[in-house]
Parts: sequence; structure tokens; C-alpha cells
Amino acid sequence: MPRSGTTWMEAIVYSTLQKGRAFDDDFDDFLARTPFLEQHGSQGIETMRQPGSIKTHLPLNIIPQHPQAKYIYVVRNPKDMCTSFYRFVRTIPGVAHSDDPFDTYFDLFLGGQVTYGDYFDHLLQAWSRKNEPNILFVVYEDIKKDIRSVIRRVATFLDVELSDELIERIALVTSFDYMKNAKYNERLSEKNHGHILQPRAVVRKGEIGDWRTLMSEEQSRRLDARFKEATHGNQELSTLWDEYNIFEDK
Repeated sequence: MPRSGTTWMEAIVYSTLQKGRAFDDDFDDFLARTPFLEQHGSQGIETMRQPGSIKTHLPLNIIPQHPQAKYIYVVRNPKDMCTSFYRFVRTIPGVAHSDDPFDTYFDLFLGGQVTYGDYFDHLLQAWSRKNEPNILFVVYEDIKKDIRSVIRRVATFLDVELSDELIERIALVTSFDYMKNAKYNERLSEKNHGHILQPRAVVRKGEIGDWRTLMSEEQSRRLDARFKEATHGNQELSTLWDEYNIFEDK
């Protein structure tokens, strides 16, 4: 789903494959190795430089599968994902939901009627496949909490050996503060959305719990109930965000 850390993970993968090179050291090379499926289509994939990665927000059941391909799925808690995506689309005139008040958008989100469909269907599809050998399931909040551990997981998954020094280098050039630099945000916005109509932050705040600045208590309770319903009977998934105090009814 959008606003879940896919661009962040893309930078981590790039720097891991390039042994510590920052995505903005040679932005044209970064672009050539990281096509966005929904924007660049099959042509972008066929002409991409190797090694590289393909970014998409599509659910796993729609993405073509290949046993030799590796898939990294990044999920963010639904409250922050919902409010972050709403704020983002508000900066892009003419796209779906850009003119909707948040109350309208929230109801559509809860009903799975927003861009990329139902958040919970998306999550459950990935969760059901997280133990497959060519799928890595990563929680956005864990990247915020301990990026070095995530870098190690990614490197192991991609069969890339990294020294402690390289891990520190990658952690530096993929840190949130580095990524949110306005200059690089502008280039990332060009990459993901074509020509910029107005400045917008691909990497904005990334805070855990920022949903509280936009979502009402009643809306929060409704999303709590939807999460509880979607994860009923799955103890591991239902407690995925317990340490981050996202859901009140726990």
C-alpha cells in the first residue's frame, strides 16, 4: 500500500546492492535500477539496469510471480498509513480523493474503496505468504525503531554480505533525516509522479502515531474494531503493533 515505506525500502535495497552507495550519489542510476511498476509499466522493467528492484503498491496476488524473484513486502499500521496517504493525495490536484474531506476519505478507506483497494485484504494476502523463502515481510515501524537490524535482514535475504562498516554507511544514507531532505524529496517526487505540479514530500514525517493529529477518537475506535475483525484468530498478526500502542482495545 502507498505511504507504507516502499520508497524507503527501495533506497535500502539500492544501497545494499550497491554496497553502501547512496541513492542520490547518482540519481539517474537509481532511477534506472528502480522502476515504479504502476508508472513505468513493462517497458520500464525490460530496460532497467541490473541488479535492481521494482517498486509497486499492488497486492501480492496481482503481481506476477517467479520462483527466482525476491519480494519484499513493507506494511505500516493502518492508522498512520490512512492519514499519511490522505495528506499526500491532497497535494496532487485531480487524483482520486484529492478533494475529499477526511471524514469522507476515512469511510472509503474503512470500506476498502480507495486506491489500491482494501488495506486488510492487502495485508492478509502478504501475511499468509510471509514464510515463503522468496518473500520478506517487513514492518515499517521496525525500520523506524532499528534500521540496522532491517538492513541486516534485507542483506541476508538478498544474499549480500555486508561488513559492520557498510551497514553503518547504509544506515546513514537511508536514515529518515537523510531521505526527507527537500532536494531529494523533489527528485523522488519526479520519479514517482512525473513532472511536479507543486512541491510535495514523498518522505514527509514518518512518525509513529501521527494519525492522532487528524483522526478522531470515534474513527480510531472504528479502525480498532476493523483491525480486530480482520485479525481474529491470528494471535501473531493481531499483536504485530502492540509495542507501538496503535490500537486502544488491546
